[in-house]
Amino acid sequence: MHNQFITWSISTDLLIDSEPGLTKAIKHQFPNSQHKGCYFHYNQSIYKKIQSRGLSSQYDNGEEVRSYARKLMAFPLLPLEKMNLASEYLFENHPPYPEPFFDYFQSFWKESVPLELWNV
Repeated sequence: MHNQFITWSISTDLLIDSEPGLTKAIKHQFPNSQHKGCYFHYNQSIYKKIQSRGLSSQYDNGEEVRSYARKLMAFPLLPLEKMNLASEYLFENHPPYPEPFFDYFQSFWKESVPLELWNV
């Protein structure tokens, strides 16, 4: 496939999952390509983390938790230049989630995945 991209001069705008290993491999094989993360998989990972942290009933039955989760899910839709300011706001104004949820979001999405990748 790599050789076909080069031979045919196919555009290398790639929509990829946000796994760091996959991202690194693709950047190595296609160094001039533009990468964007998958919005569906971003939202899916947020909701799966809500479930794994035992927050499903709060999400289903509590407007505060659901509203905040939706803000996190809409976050990648902001213009890239507004994402840092918005992330500060989101972390200063969160409902009483268990800390492991914030640790996950901070360590994976904010520190491991470049904003340019998950900003759609």
